[in-house]
Amino acid sequence: MFFSEKRGFKVQLEKLGNLIAKAKAHEDKTKQLSLHLQKVTDGLHSAVTIKNKKHSPTVLADFVIKYIAHAPRFLSVMAKASAEANMLGLLLPIIKLSEDFFLNPPRIIGHEESLERLMESSYLTHRLIEEVNDRFLLESGKILVPVDMITANLIIHNLIGEPFSNQLDDFCFELAKEIIQPSNSKKNLDPGLHISDEKQIAWTKAWLHWSELLAESQVKLRL
Repeated sequence: MFFSEKRGFKVQLEKLGNLIAKAKAHEDKTKQLSLHLQKVTDGLHSAVTIKNKKHSPTVLADFVIKYIAHAPRFLSVMAKASAEANMLGLLLPIIKLSEDFFLNPPRIIGHEESLERLMESSYLTHRLIEEVNDRFLLESGKILVPVDMITANLIIHNLIGEPFSNQLDDFCFELAKEIIQPSNSKKNLDPGLHISDEKQIAWTKAWLHWSELLAESQVKLRL
């Protein structure tokens, strides 16, 4: 899809929305996600607390759906903010890869149109951003995307279940290595990874403005 720093990159929200709607319909018929959550509830990490254990699968299913819905909105905000700060060239690989996790999913998660698969697509999206942030901070001393999804990601990691969630983590780690190439020293830092102070200020302002759209969904990502 054509893009420029000024025109930006438009995330395919309609297609993603339709995909989520189909997955919800699939869930209504099969209860696939609900059955999966019933199996993993007893083995959840102690950090995941649910007030009423009797309703655990229902509460967790609601959490998963909100986590899934958060990803397309997050990508849209990232695209708008990065275009506004003239940083789209740096962030476009992350946005496009993340969009493909949903629309053209990698072999590791398959093509099934289910909430369970979209949970995995969303996890890849959020974990890729987390891994890229870590590598970018190591290379440049700056955080690329100012967002903290660690708690939500840890919960979803548990809900997906090991060892598969560990395989998804490894997959994101390798992708992040390709996006942020290591340099021998900060002096030899890839020019494409350099963010001027002026751009950093513009990026922070743009992100704060557009991220207000995520405020509601971020709150809902808490159990």
